[in-house]
Amino acid sequence: MPVSPKRFVHLVKSLLLHGLTPEGISLSISLGFAGALFPILGTTSVVCLFFAAVFRLNHPITQSINWLAMPIHLALIFPFLRIGEKLFHATPVSLNLGELMAAFHASPMAFLGRFSMSFVHAIAGWLIVMPGVVLVLHLLLRAVLRRYARRHLPEIHHHPAPASPS
Repeated sequence: MPVSPKRFVHLVKSLLLHGLTPEGISLSISLGFAGALFPILGTTSVVCLFFAAVFRLNHPITQSINWLAMPIHLALIFPFLRIGEKLFHATPVSLNLGELMAAFHASPMAFLGRFSMSFVHAIAGWLIVMPGVVLVLHLLLRAVLRRYARRHLPEIHHHPAPASPS
């Protein structure tokens, strides 16, 4: 089920109230965003699931980000492909969507064979860009979430326990 931005903000606030840290939420959003932008159509849910399992992230956050980032995902597939082609000094493939769709529908296996290196190029472009995006996004979100928690959710702050009498 798609998640609206307003509902996502409510989810984040609820998770803060239930003990998830700003760091955990920030990392879940950042790596969820990276997984959501993986440049192979139909694989982003699995990539987000993998990231959530490996890095012990919050699954609802990573999958929500996956849904919310779909328009960005579609817009960035070809730029990632071009970055990878430049990296490998490859001849750019034709980006005529009609031709690509016709080739896929004519023979999915032939399509995969013909464009397998394009998948490699797109993934390479994604691998070049995503570490920086994840780092910057994580640092910014962590700061915003920490400030939000301090200002609006003071009840979640843990104060040091009073010293026990000796």
